[in-house]
Amino acid sequence: TLILPSRYTDDAYVKLNLDEWMGEDVLVRRIQFEGSKYNTIGHLDTYSKWADISLYRLTLNADSKKETIVMSLGRVEPVLAQSLKGKLKGKSIKSNFIQISGSHWDFQQAVLRIPFENSNGKKLKALRYDEDLRSWYEVSSSVHLTDRVVEIITDNPGIFVVVE
Repeated sequence: TLILPSRYTDDAYVKLNLDEWMGEDVLVRRIQFEGSKYNTIGHLDTYSKWADISLYRLTLNADSKKETIVMSLGRVEPVLAQSLKGKLKGKSIKSNFIQISGSHWDFQQAVLRIPFENSNGKKLKALRYDEDLRSWYEVSSSVHLTDRVVEIITDNPGIFVVVE
């Protein structure tokens, strides 16, 4: 868990290289900080070899009684990944399972750039797993063949994967 100092909780822009701060082999990356209904991080950029995730207008949930924001960004636990693979019968998985989840926070929009493997990129699509409904849904995405990433713009948390 990376504990973000309070001086960053009302910044217009915060950039974090999670591989540098947490190590490349750390599976689940958590970021924690004390939130306030008066503070907003305008743009949080996180970078990793597993996925680059940008969050816009990150703030404490208006209904939250607690002020500690905890976010999980990046790969999911191996047990969960195995379970999710079972729900994708007939699909060829081309990326890691990437999560945007947590508690006591809201964001206006997220942009994920997820690298894909073993594909020419022509028939890729992105899926989002809704943990409340326990179902996969196709989400709008763009394939960037030169960078070998799929870009997803969303306003919902969840678990994301690239399939063919």
